[in-house]
Amino acid sequence: MSSVPKGITGVIQPPPQIKEVADKLALKVAGSGKAFEQKVLENNKGVPLFKFLEESSPYHSYYLSKVDDFKVRLAAGEEIDLAKEKEEEDQDKEAPKEKPQASHTKTKIRGNPFEKIFTVPDQDKMPLVDLETIKLTAHYVARHGKAFLSQIAQKERSNPTFDFLKGSSPRFATFQAFLKAYTAIITPPKDIVERLQDDCENRMSILTYANEIVTWRREDEEAKKARESEAEVERVAYQSIDWQDFVIVETIDFTDAPIPSAAPTINPPSVAAPPPSIAPGGATPPPPVPVPPPMPPVP
Repeated sequence: MSSVPKGITGVIQPPPQIKEVADKLALKVAGSGKAFEQKVLENNKGVPLFKFLEESSPYHSYYLSKVDDFKVRLAAGEEIDLAKEKEEEDQDKEAPKEKPQASHTKTKIRGNPFEKIFTVPDQDKMPLVDLETIKLTAHYVARHGKAFLSQIAQKERSNPTFDFLKGSSPRFATFQAFLKAYTAIITPPKDIVERLQDDCENRMSILTYANEIVTWRREDEEAKKARESEAEVERVAYQSIDWQDFVIVETIDFTDAPIPSAAPTINPPSVAAPPPSIAPGGATPPPPVPVPPPMPPVP
């Protein structure tokens, strides 16, 4: 068996019918040379089944990769049985595979593929002079640091052209976006530099990255549709309620009975009368002299 993987990665896989013809022709060309390929191309010019021989065909890369693969295997003395390999590939496809769990964190190396740190949204509605002023200021701040920002903000504090340096300005967010982009260009993060170096050394990583973005967008779109569907179900359920259809559970009658008075006031405990006063010398004072009743009038 060959140590080369059966599946060709990084190229577009042709349909089964074209794939079968391409594999057979690639094996023949690998053993007989390019002259045989040229002869087949001349005899089948314009035939859709042999379009993969043309460089403009999306399946031409697959065909070339198979030719190179077969050349290596034939040079190593390997016997190639296309029918057997096709049968093994069919078995691999039919074998049950565990369905990967849906996750929105598949791009662990790349991070969020929607994040574009080197670009800023279009500012078509902003005057060109104001836009260029914001861009130039952001460029110099990114290069010279916050000290330059403090100096220019202090110097131009009364200049309305530089109001975008104030946090209350509607253009402050645009200035911050340009500042972030220029900072990332002048002093790029370490992970960005490593990613770009990896893209230069391995172009397949670019294709992998593009596939991650497509997967991310598809999952995000599915999640968005699911949320919209749930909201629609709740809206329909709310509108289906007949607010005029109700059942009387209990009736409460309010009569004209007098309102009960407040709770009785609790008097404080009686205080004992003070002891009789003592006259000087220790003697008890005499009792009070009774006052006679008034005399009746004389007739």
